Parts: sequence; structure tokens; C-alpha cells
Amino acid sequence: MTGMAIAMALAMISSTAIGLILGVLFKGDLTSSTIIAMNFALIVGILVGKPISLLAMGEGVGGGAMGGMMGAMIGDMIPSNNYSLMLVYIVIFSIVSFLFIIHLINTKVNEHPKNKTSRTWSTANKAIISISVLLTLVILGLQIETTDHKNNQKVDEVHHHH
Repeated sequence: MTGMAIAMALAMISSTAIGLILGVLFKGDLTSSTIIAMNFALIVGILVGKPISLLAMGEGVGGGAMGGMMGAMIGDMIPSNNYSLMLVYIVIFSIVSFLFIIHLINTKVNEHPKNKTSRTWSTANKAIISISVLLTLVILGLQIETTDHKNNQKVDEVHHHH
């Protein structure tokens, strides 16, 4: 039961974040951002859920697909000049959620020290850390791109006034 919840939460949270980022990047092209986010969710759901059980994999894929769709829609609807706050919020929310999942995993593993699923839990921990690093790098890249874009707009405005 815990494994199903972990697979679903991990896939949903990460695909919502990726969907949001893609929705911002593909502004106006909701189809592409949704498809890519749902494919990401499919991969995460399979990687995290399959070692636990087939049902956990199904929960992960289903929850992740839903999160990917919602994230892409939110990213597409946010005004172009006002998405930084939402991106920062979703990354912070994701990291806090991932830390909770890691704590839950460690608690369950310590309850059953000879449990043969400890390999599964370490796989989930690696996936959580990888997704957290990926989200952080993407946000940093978007912030740099946004800063460059704003600087270019200011230069263009200065040239138009002269």
C-alpha cells in the first residue's frame, strides 16, 4: 500500500512540475507540452512502480499522467511575465514532497530491516534525488533565459526611443 502511494505521489508531483515548466516553454502549444509531460510521467511511473508491484506501476502512471496534464495547463495559462513565482513555488513544493517521501521510505525500511524491497526503496530514493536535481537545473536555466530576454527587451526599447 505504501509503495503504491509513493509511486503515485512521486510520479504526480514530478510530472506536474515538468508539465508546468513545459507549459511555460511551449506557451500556446498545449498539445506538445501535455504529451511530453505525460510521457515523462509514464517513464517515472514505470521506473518507480514496477519494482514494487504491477498495481503500484499502474497507480504511478495514472497519477503521473493526471499531474502532467494539470501542470501543462497551468503553465500555459500563466501570463508570460508572471510565471517565475509559480515555478519557484512548484520546485519548493516538489522538494518538500520528495523529502517527505524519502522520510516515509526510510521509516518503512527501518520497520522491516530484512525486507527484500530495500533495493526498491533505494531505487526510489535515487529517482527522487535525480528529479529534484533536474527540476532545480531547469528552473535555473529558465531564470537565466528570462533575465537575458528582459535585458534584450530593455536594449530594444532604448534603441527605439533614440
